[in-house]
Amino acid sequence: MTIPTTLARTWLEIDLDRLAANTAAVGRHVGGAERILATVKADAYGHGVVFCARAFVEAGVGWLGVATVEEGVEIRRAGLRAPVLVLSPIGVDEVAASAAHGLSITVSSVVYIEEIARVATQGRIGVHIGIDTGMGREGALPEEASALIRRAYSIPELRVEGVFTHFPSADEGERAFTLGQLERFEAILNTAGVAGEPLLRHAANSAGVLDFPESHLDLVRPGLLLYGLYPSGAVSRTVRVDPVLAFKSRVTHIKRIPAGHPVSYGRRFHAERPTEIACVAVGYADGFSRRLSCERGEVLIDGRRHPVIGSVTMDQILVKLDGDSSVDVGDPVVLIGEDGAESIDVIEMAAIRETIPWDVLTGIGPRVPRIYLREGVRVGARTLLGRRSFEKGAEEDVRDSRA
Repeated sequence: MTIPTTLARTWLEIDLDRLAANTAAVGRHVGGAERILATVKADAYGHGVVFCARAFVEAGVGWLGVATVEEGVEIRRAGLRAPVLVLSPIGVDEVAASAAHGLSITVSSVVYIEEIARVATQGRIGVHIGIDTGMGREGALPEEASALIRRAYSIPELRVEGVFTHFPSADEGERAFTLGQLERFEAILNTAGVAGEPLLRHAANSAGVLDFPESHLDLVRPGLLLYGLYPSGAVSRTVRVDPVLAFKSRVTHIKRIPAGHPVSYGRRFHAERPTEIACVAVGYADGFSRRLSCERGEVLIDGRRHPVIGSVTMDQILVKLDGDSSVDVGDPVVLIGEDGAESIDVIEMAAIRETIPWDVLTGIGPRVPRIYLREGVRVGARTLLGRRSFEKGAEEDVRDSRA
């Protein structure tokens, strides 16, 4: 058995070339990359916001979308000046920070916009008006929306940039409800009398991009699709994309246990016969869910599937090698991604965990380093200690900052 002198514990590989290619493919489908608002909230769906936001801007997207002011500030501190929209509601006490960093915000009620006007002391703040046509979350109800739009235009402290709605079920294969939302949305805009105003209308999420061309309007807001995944099996593959992320770990220990020997917390696995097992340096604290315990989950080692045995622990898992004597300490283990002819994708893992792909991606923990690749070569990294770019002429080292 070989003992490596150094072991990279567990990491993500983010293929920036695939990210750019996916963006270009979506751009061709919707009439230009400048019509894309790239969703980079939740640390760019776990991929690392700064490196991904920079790649999206380089690919020509028109806007970036975040969920919180802090996410927007992080983008600004990385030196990116592209328009940024905070898609979720923010507190009135966050308006000053939004204005100071040139972030546009979402508004949904007359009371709220009047409060914003009261505290907006750093110049006009850009707003996008949210309309609830069927999501039931933030957004003005249809009967309130026209009055809200007209009032927003009358407040000098606000710069009305856009109006939008959101689809709750466009990825479920049923068209009538989503088309009804679009009809309500267009009717509200007609009633509000904003024809001719320089107003960005947007509605399409990833499913809207794929299956509802009538929803493309002035901007589209894809998220999952840009990262190379389809939101469900019910959507059309009208745009070809490839997964951007691979989740990997390493074998840290191998041993043979006797028949009857228990494995991991709760002793939920007992070897039926002498069994070769491997310890892999990933656990639920890294985003490898406990739902993958007891042979529900599998990993890839040297192109072969191996079942997870016993309970997934905080920092480690155990896998059964099934007599595969070629596995050695230090060997890479693919948790999500491709290994030879085999692959495990986010959709498969989400199904096993009885959840959705967004949950899998955003659940990959911050202690997992993100390694960024172009043409297969490492060009940057993000760890708990900060981010670093290895590209010529780029920022060399940023401590204590996420990427």
